[in-house]
Amino acid sequence: MKKSFILCVFLPFLFAVNIQAQSFSITNALLDTNTISLSWDNVTNRYIISQSTSLITGQWEYVGIVLSTNDSVITNIYDNCFYRIRKVKVVNFADTNFEQAVRNAITNKFIPTNLVYDIDVNTMTNLDVSSKSITNALGIEEFITLTNLWCYNNQLTNLSVSACANLSSLSCYGNLLTNLDVSGCSNLLIISCNNNNLTDLNLSSNNRLTYLSCAFNSLTNLDVSTCSNLQHLACHWNDLSNLNVSACVNLSELYCYWNHITNLNLNYNLKLSLLNCYENQLSNLDVSANICLTNLNCSYNDLTTIDVSANTNLQYLNCTFNTFLTNLDISANSNLTYVDARTCLVLTNITVWYPATNIPSGLTLLYNGITTLSYQP
Repeated sequence: MKKSFILCVFLPFLFAVNIQAQSFSITNALLDTNTISLSWDNVTNRYIISQSTSLITGQWEYVGIVLSTNDSVITNIYDNCFYRIRKVKVVNFADTNFEQAVRNAITNKFIPTNLVYDIDVNTMTNLDVSSKSITNALGIEEFITLTNLWCYNNQLTNLSVSACANLSSLSCYGNLLTNLDVSGCSNLLIISCNNNNLTDLNLSSNNRLTYLSCAFNSLTNLDVSTCSNLQHLACHWNDLSNLNVSACVNLSELYCYWNHITNLNLNYNLKLSLLNCYENQLSNLDVSANICLTNLNCSYNDLTTIDVSANTNLQYLNCTFNTFLTNLDISANSNLTYVDARTCLVLTNITVWYPATNIPSGLTLLYNGITTLSYQP
């Protein structure tokens, strides 16, 4: 079936199209009066699927209406089938493993050649290229509709997803990353970039972030001041000496152990239910505002006292190896099922909520160096 078109042009196009023996050019003029016959046997509703040397490689793209069909003059006849050819772009890959992983993921391949084009990838929403021995992710910038990217367990040293504006979840852990650029990803909800070599992580554009795991890196600074929606933060095993989570008012889980943190302000984290801050250099820890707290591990610090009287929901408490801790009062914490206060060398007293003759079933209380417990009803 053949159909003749008179093309109305509303945007400037500077390329020429040759189809078989006939040709026409699209210029800055508003109207090209030449007609051209297109064989629809070689056309789908979207792509040209048959290639010849005289056929431009491109994609059918709807523009508007044809003012006249099968006629040599403009009439009032409207045909809602005005398409143009948009020249497609070859996606350049620097890593053959990445290219092959992308090819395997493409479900709607543009037929004419064996190349990968932008139209092959710029409608994809999910891409899993994990564990493929990839060292370079050049080409990822063409995945403009991507929402989920899994590229973990590779050998990437640099990853920029700033062109992937729709990205909501990124899993790039287990690489060799020294640079991670998420600056254009304002829709990101989840970042898992642990087990890399990152020394810095810029999150200033990611204010929708709810989950961040950046543990096992070499971070010396972590700015989460724009992340008010953050609920889960795992930044353990880094080189942090300071951590400010005051802006993270929705934070419920914080893992910041194995750092060098000397001060931790939790007064604004009213939803915090889990705090794991062991192996730091804390001499003071105020959890009086964190009444939702159920799990607290503050072991291996320099605490001289710890007040958990406001934390009546507390179920797990580990304060072992605080060698300067002299007293522990858990008389207000009747929901506790596990307490570890061992190796607190100067701890002389633990005040509990039950008499010695009525130890609650299911309670594990570990301590040494103390012969008696104080009972505070």
